[in-house]
Amino acid sequence: MNWFDLQVVTFLNGFARQSWLFDKTMNIFAGNIMFKGGIVIPLLWWLWFRRDKGAQDKAYLLSTLAVSFLSLMVARLLALALPFRLRPLHNPQLDFTLPFGTRPSSLEGWSAFPSDHAALFFTLATGIFLLSRRAGIYAYLHAIFIISFPRVYLGLHNATDILGGAAIGIAIGYLVHLDRLRQLTASHLLKWEGACPGLFYACFLVISYQMICMFDPLRILGSESLLMVKHLIKEAVFTAWAK
Repeated sequence: MNWFDLQVVTFLNGFARQSWLFDKTMNIFAGNIMFKGGIVIPLLWWLWFRRDKGAQDKAYLLSTLAVSFLSLMVARLLALALPFRLRPLHNPQLDFTLPFGTRPSSLEGWSAFPSDHAALFFTLATGIFLLSRRAGIYAYLHAIFIISFPRVYLGLHNATDILGGAAIGIAIGYLVHLDRLRQLTASHLLKWEGACPGLFYACFLVISYQMICMFDPLRILGSESLLMVKHLIKEAVFTAWAK
């Protein structure tokens, strides 16, 4: 652990178990989807349905959703490709005091760097900021104080994990500024909205729900499907060998 991360974790951990209410609030912010995507995604919908706003705003929002998914994937791929990094609450070199309500096995086996939460929500905040500065500031404050700070306080991430994820998110979020990208991601979708709004908004709702949940239902489904395929292959090999 570098000096900066050590100083931040040591300072914040000094407040752990001083207030059950504060620790519980941090756990709710970190774990409850209503305080994560449940705040930002409705903001996107509000921007979508603002009066007197044309296709250009909708193109920004659709591109923001697209690059947010890209940002999340980049963060996860980097976490898998880079050397494994322990989270503070799992680091045996730290005398880490678990805040009230924090499970010692939280995210065990998952590399800490970079933070996919920070990557996703800073991408969303950047896309929103490029469309509406007032709403963007609100989204950035949400990304800092509701998404990022609790994860450092609870020992789920080092400060540089958050900074790395935020840098990825902001950099990828600014891709929304590229006219070519907006044309590729939004032009056909906007035509689809006009031609078949019922199906478009049904799909928009499903994607919004997945964003709120950070695609956990899809990731769980993928993992379970992979286990089922492996089991079927083993059964087929065993059956063939038995014959």
